[in-house]
Amino acid sequence: MSGASLDAAKVTVPTLLIQGKQDPIASTEAHASFFSELTAGDREWVVVPGGDHAAFLETPRAYFLQALVSFIERPR
Repeated sequence: MSGASLDAAKVTVPTLLIQGKQDPIASTEAHASFFSELTAGDREWVVVPGGDHAAFLETPRAYFLQALVSFIERPR
């Protein structure tokens, strides 16, 4: 995630962070750092197996969509 990225500490809304397992742009370390800085109490980090940077456009689309729907529909 670049220096011009979103400030995770300012995010206070429910947050779903989705990472493609084979993402060549945003590393696991970058995701972990961002996730740990989130102030949102309701947060989830999902790693899409077989996913790239645009995981929802590729083969694992069903996995991505299920993670998204599950996050939206879960009780708060």
